[in-house]
Amino acid sequence: MANLSLCAVLLLVVVLFTSGCSTKISDVNTPATHSPETRTPPVSGGKGDSVNEETSDDGSFKRALAAVEVVEIRRKESFPGQITLVVEGTLPTPCHQLRTKVHPPGEKNEINVEVYSLVDPAMICAQVLAPFEEQFELGSYPAGGYTVVVNGQERGRFEIH
Repeated sequence: MANLSLCAVLLLVVVLFTSGCSTKISDVNTPATHSPETRTPPVSGGKGDSVNEETSDDGSFKRALAAVEVVEIRRKESFPGQITLVVEGTLPTPCHQLRTKVHPPGEKNEINVEVYSLVDPAMICAQVLAPFEEQFELGSYPAGGYTVVVNGQERGRFEIH
């Protein structure tokens, strides 16, 4: 009988000490659809849009540049010449949503491309890098030489004849 009482007291002590380390039951049982952690930036998908192109509904999310490691410029054999950009890199966490924005060429025929991510600042996420590979159309351009600048760095050139 004394062993049973000792076990009960020890169990009570362990429960009391570990209860401060747990999450509130109401937080665990809250449906995910009502939790702010489940919000994701809206994605456009209209004709001609990159699946991850910037949308006007992205305003409440935090923006960060993506770490771009590889940029490949591909030219399709078509008339007019179609240019595709393949970008590889990493996002700060798996919760970041990749976005791209392609600016039309300026006076110096530079095509500026922004590759960045959006994340809900209230979202709880694993702190690990998330690799990505994205392919999207830059479009077609008139004859001339063009420079591709990604996140402020010149990443390649191409010619349209």
